[in-house]
Amino acid sequence: MKRFSVLLLLLIVLPLVSCGSVEPVVEANAVDITAEATDLGEGFDLVEESDLAAILERLDIAPEDQGTMTDANRRVFIGTASETAGDETPLTETQVIVTVMIYNAAGAAQTGFNETRDSLKTVLGEDLALVEVNAATVGDQSEFWSAKESNQEANVYLFLGRRLNVLIVVMTVGPAEITQTWVLSLGQTLINRVPVPVAE
Repeated sequence: MKRFSVLLLLLIVLPLVSCGSVEPVVEANAVDITAEATDLGEGFDLVEESDLAAILERLDIAPEDQGTMTDANRRVFIGTASETAGDETPLTETQVIVTVMIYNAAGAAQTGFNETRDSLKTVLGEDLALVEVNAATVGDQSEFWSAKESNQEANVYLFLGRRLNVLIVVMTVGPAEITQTWVLSLGQTLINRVPVPVAE
């Protein structure tokens, strides 16, 4: 599971160079949108967090080279045997990685969405057979992918959602009991947390 956490951190660098245009934007901090342990349910703990500065430093990227991304937050949660809020499904040894990226324009976030999706599919596809799940659109743009990690007999889910200039990525690795509904619900919760855009 640690490999997936490192992978998602490294892939944040790809959308940094996206180009944007003049459009309505959301003015917010990524930390105000991202998940809290309580969003995931009882038994989850926050074990790692990085803000944009820490991410850039870890990737050895100078602040002036961050491109159109104005803020980011990445959190890693680990869940022990527990029940999720409003659900009877037990989640044991589940890792949830939530990354929120804010760009200077919706067009830049859309480019970041496409680049992040394609990169994750390419890298994860080397070990996993990712399958797109037909699901209702969440926010302005969303995709949901699933796979089975045969060696660990774990389910892998990848949710990408965008509302205007905010991109949200949720990756989960957990036992067979983890459900698509639970992951999509978390994605919807985070998309709903994106504030309304500023007036033009």
